[in-house]
Amino acid sequence: WGRSGWCATAPTSKGAAALFQHVVAVDVVLGRAWDAAKKMMRKGVKLAAPKVRCQYCGFKGCIGHGERKNVRAPPRQRHMCKRCGRTFSGTPGFKGRHYSSKVIARALREYVSGLSAQNVAYVLDGDGIKVHRSTVQRWIEEYSSLLWGFSLAIRPFVGYRWHCDEVFFKILGAGRWLFAVMDSRTRFILAWDVSDTKMAYKPLPLFMAARKLAGVVPWVFVTDGLQAFQGAAIKAFKKAGGFRLVHVRDIHLKNKFNSNNVYERLNGEIVARTKTARGFNLAHDPERDRLLGGGCPALVRMCVVHHNFFRPHSGLGGKTPAEAAGISIGGEDKHVTMIWNAAVRAKADAKAGAA
Repeated sequence: WGRSGWCATAPTSKGAAALFQHVVAVDVVLGRAWDAAKKMMRKGVKLAAPKVRCQYCGFKGCIGHGERKNVRAPPRQRHMCKRCGRTFSGTPGFKGRHYSSKVIARALREYVSGLSAQNVAYVLDGDGIKVHRSTVQRWIEEYSSLLWGFSLAIRPFVGYRWHCDEVFFKILGAGRWLFAVMDSRTRFILAWDVSDTKMAYKPLPLFMAARKLAGVVPWVFVTDGLQAFQGAAIKAFKKAGGFRLVHVRDIHLKNKFNSNNVYERLNGEIVARTKTARGFNLAHDPERDRLLGGGCPALVRMCVVHHNFFRPHSGLGGKTPAEAAGISIGGEDKHVTMIWNAAVRAKADAKAGAA
């Protein structure tokens, strides 16, 4: 960078084909990379609000049929199907629960926001809702797995510049490293993994998972100086459209172009929430975890879902990363809407697999 702007007078040691800073700057200003990625992406995704359907035959014509009363929870509306005549209560994702969808969604929000399971039960008890802390813990385990699995089926509308970083945290006194790939334009987390080591970590599966979800490869990839990032980035993000990936490893806090500042907010969220967390199992479960390497606590999984779909960001004008990525969630309660859609999809996938 000189007085006259971006400049380059000679080839680098890597050869004349290497990209100079002024070439990257032109791509950023003109949005050429973003336009190319835009053509490869499909239109935005809209998650519909929950609808009352018969849980037995799927008929939409259902009417109210009294209330289901419970000693520990407020009464719940019952419905009767006009086709088969059977009655039911609850919606997909909340079937068989003693508590309503609003109570469960509220507990999930309170827990991710920083309250412990005991404090969540205490807050609900103030409104006359008797919930044991172990029930709240079970909700986190089950719904974090359901929501994260469903999020993998939604393709976000991301940009051309991605970031990757790691953050250290402790669960049950054991040290863990969270690695994640984030899109700069939307702050959307494309992939993540939890490892018990930093220097020996192999990030190639993580990068490939981010590429698979996004459907495109980044033009600029910003990381720190961890040696494992360089080789994995070259293998995962091969050149596209005749341009070679620009891997920025020399990051600076005061340099807006070569910095990981957009990622640091996520590190703060994870550290603040896991600092006082207790009671999480570190056993690896490949059926529920995002990747096949490393353990993934349910709290971290829920924090990532909360960051992507429910938490508004001031840097995005009050939008969530999902909204910035073209994913809209309808209904009065976003948690209820997403859980309902996730349960409906899981049921459809189960039927397709059985067939």
